[in-house]
Amino acid sequence: MLIADRESVEDNFMSKRTAGSEPITLAGVAFAPQATVGVAYSSSLLKSVSGGTGAYHYQAGTYGTGTPPLGMVVGANGVLSGTPLKAGTYSFQFCAADDAGDVSSSCATSAITVVAKAAIAPVPPVPVPSPGPAPTTAASWVYYNGVFDWPGDYSFAASPDYADTSGTPLSGAHDIKVTSSSWGGWLPYALNWKFNAAPYTSLTFSLKPTRSDQTWQVYFVKVGDIPVGIAIDVAQYGPKPVAGQWGTYTVPLTALGVAGTSIYKFAIQDQTGANDNTWYIDNVGFVN
Repeated sequence: MLIADRESVEDNFMSKRTAGSEPITLAGVAFAPQATVGVAYSSSLLKSVSGGTGAYHYQAGTYGTGTPPLGMVVGANGVLSGTPLKAGTYSFQFCAADDAGDVSSSCATSAITVVAKAAIAPVPPVPVPSPGPAPTTAASWVYYNGVFDWPGDYSFAASPDYADTSGTPLSGAHDIKVTSSSWGGWLPYALNWKFNAAPYTSLTFSLKPTRSDQTWQVYFVKVGDIPVGIAIDVAQYGPKPVAGQWGTYTVPLTALGVAGTSIYKFAIQDQTGANDNTWYIDNVGFVN
């Protein structure tokens, strides 16, 4: 079916403005409040924004201009949040876009220092799960082996935890734990806000539900936050979801209607309609 119901704009993009055609002017927080490794964090990067057309949304800049600390992302509402995994000082761009997809002259440089957590009494180490299968040759990974290779996400009605171990990761040290409310979705965005899918034939990912009636759909979004292609029930290209078990799904890009195109974002969206629903993601990427 063609996408015609819900998509990320409905739940994510909160800042509204009716303006003329002048360029977007963004002022960001130059240095965000200090964060601590392993401690949940949330702080707005936005000081002021003007210009553009329609609703504003925000995201980190291109990969080459720096990235937020591992475990943290810039949300569409301009809030830097997450649980940092490594100490250090990080500098990155904080950018605004409007309904027209205009991002010119709309980035500011922000920075944050992450400090190590104070020493506490030693606890028994968490057992490291057995490694999963080796990465597929000629794959481009979005998330594999506990590493999020795309710069961030626009998840809607859902909270992803990139430092999770409770899902017994399929490979590596971490999986992604998603806690979603009704019809929530995990929606990552690509490096440089664009990803050329031409060399690849399929999108692959592994999912683990915690309820027996879990279902998902997957679909793509192009620049301007416009759904593109076809929404697919993931169970058409893998096992029926079973609570507490990983299932791997490999969906042809031709079936999704995005073969050979430039991709901005894609969504794995819950279809149970339940609140406080927990599910897990691992081993997400594009393969030949």
